[in-house]
Amino acid sequence: MSTFSFILEMRKVYPAPGRSPMAWHPLLSSVASLALRFARGSPCRTATAPGVEVSVFPFPSLVLYLAPLVTGLIILIAVLVLIRLSCGGVQAKRLREGIQDSTGSPTPLPTLSQTYATADEPMVQLSPGQLGSGQAEATRTVPPFQAQPLSSHLSLAVGTLSHPGIKRQRMPNEDSLFAVKGIRPQISQSQPFGLFIVADGMGGHMYGQEASRLGIQTMIDQVLPKISGSGELNEADFRRRLIDGAQAANHAIYQRNKVQHTEMGTTITAVLIVDATALVVNVGDSRTYLYRKDGGLRKITKDHSLVAYLVEAGIIQPDDIYNHPQRNQIYRSLGAEEVIPVDSFREQLQPGDTLLLCSDGLWEMVRDPLIQQILRKGADPSQTSSSLLQAALNGGGADNVSVIVIQVTKATGSRNMTGMQLLVKPETIEMPNMSQRQPNKSSQ
Repeated sequence: MSTFSFILEMRKVYPAPGRSPMAWHPLLSSVASLALRFARGSPCRTATAPGVEVSVFPFPSLVLYLAPLVTGLIILIAVLVLIRLSCGGVQAKRLREGIQDSTGSPTPLPTLSQTYATADEPMVQLSPGQLGSGQAEATRTVPPFQAQPLSSHLSLAVGTLSHPGIKRQRMPNEDSLFAVKGIRPQISQSQPFGLFIVADGMGGHMYGQEASRLGIQTMIDQVLPKISGSGELNEADFRRRLIDGAQAANHAIYQRNKVQHTEMGTTITAVLIVDATALVVNVGDSRTYLYRKDGGLRKITKDHSLVAYLVEAGIIQPDDIYNHPQRNQIYRSLGAEEVIPVDSFREQLQPGDTLLLCSDGLWEMVRDPLIQQILRKGADPSQTSSSLLQAALNGGGADNVSVIVIQVTKATGSRNMTGMQLLVKPETIEMPNMSQRQPNKSSQ
């Protein structure tokens, strides 16, 4: 019996002052009880020798006693993992309500020229000559922009669109978009860049819209002043600033939730292009794709959703994500926790590449083969955005749909530009004060 005294003592698990008892107390008690039964010899046979008594526990009995315990532990761990995935991230996307037509009749397909309701606060599009004044008329489509020189060999052309969808057309659009291009003034040579963001809000119609816009506002406040200055920055610096911007956005929404006693949140996917390098960050299930002629369509980002986890674990097939009953549940979003992990990726761009940023309202309605088919046509990015949006509406338009299409082509000439060119933003978003730009390191 003395051999098992240390196990028996484990049954006396006392909580520290001010803390709850340890969660594994019942497990230790079970193990200790089992050890006690072993020690008492209930399943044992006894061998004796002159002056010695030894209790021997047969191996088959050991297996019979331990097998149920190990099996139970494995099942418990699996259940806890599934519960965590189902309940995490702003109560996982359970707050993203599914809205159906109460009459049961199909809703007429809205045209692309349909105007937003006043409460939808449409995205503000600026003409190429305007630099962030915020006074341009609100419109649904982005006019084709002249490609901006990118490095000495590549240039960018951008198109964006956002639509509330068919089933939510009379409700505020919870998606938000932001796109800006500019030139960093450096000592050696100017450095073109672009920042592009798609955010998909959650938490009810008004709170979802508030979350996506707060996320974008905080992110651009953190990122733009630091990357648009003349300071020498390397790739690691740009990557760090992009991740820090996402973390700051998460903290802002988390604090707003505490003050308002709400559970709003947002997904986010953001791309920072500097010269010919694309740096990508992602939280949630909004996606960034890369289309390349010789490689086809490839998803750069990783979805933080329950169905994506089930696919990765081999429990369901990739095509099952489109009709799985829990397809809208995500386990990571901005605002869910005080600190969250932010995925980051890097892509080296080349002429002919197309980057696509989108909310799940696009990819849930339009399968990847059709997205690839549309991008393969190589049309003007504004037309490509329109084709993608129309495909999502034709597929049902069950959610808000937002896209940013960035085409990379060979530079046809050089343009002398300074500062930034705002392409699209939510109407309530304010451009940050660029007087906070990072000073040149050489002057410090």
